[in-house]
Amino acid sequence: MNNWKQEIQSLSTAYEKLAVELGPELMHIRPLPDQWSFSEILAHLIVINESYYPTFKALKAGTYKSPFLSRLTFLVRFMGKEILKSVQPQTQKKIKTFPIWEPEQLEETPDILNRFLQHQSALIKEFEACAALLPQNPVLYSPASKMIFYHLGTAFEIILSHEKRHLLQAERLSAQLLHHVNV
Repeated sequence: MNNWKQEIQSLSTAYEKLAVELGPELMHIRPLPDQWSFSEILAHLIVINESYYPTFKALKAGTYKSPFLSRLTFLVRFMGKEILKSVQPQTQKKIKTFPIWEPEQLEETPDILNRFLQHQSALIKEFEACAALLPQNPVLYSPASKMIFYHLGTAFEIILSHEKRHLLQAERLSAQLLHHVNV
C-alpha cells in the first residue's frame, strides 16, 4: 500500500513542479482548440478519480453489488488488462474520454493546483481505506460504464497509470508552451 502512496505523492510533486514552471499565466492556455490546458488536465484527473469514490464508499460499507458477470474471472481479468493497457503512459494512441470525465471548463481558476494537491491527499486516504478489501479481490464497475468491470486492485493501477499518462501529456504541453514563450 505504501508503494501507491509514494506513487501518488511523487505524481503530485511532478505536477506541482510543472505548474510552477508554467506559472499562472500559462496554466490555462490551450495551444490548440482540441488540446487541453494544464489546468484542464488537473481538473480531468480530479473528476475521473473522484468518480470512483461512491464505489469505494459502498465497498467499505459492504453495500456494493458486484457485477453479475464478475463470476467469470477470465472476463474480469481480460477487461481489467485491456483498460489498464489503454491508459499506460507509453500508449501513444490518443483516447477520447467519456463525457462524464470531461474536465470542467475553467475560467482561469487560480486555485486548481491547490485543489489538485488536496485531491491527491484525499486519494491516498481512499486507497488506504480500501486496502483491507484487496485480499477479497472485489470486482467493481467502471464509473464510465456498467459494461466494464475489473478488480479493485486493477482500479488502483488504472488510476495511477492514467495519472502517469497525463503527466507525460502535461510535460509535452509545458515544453510546447515554454518553447513558444522563449522564441
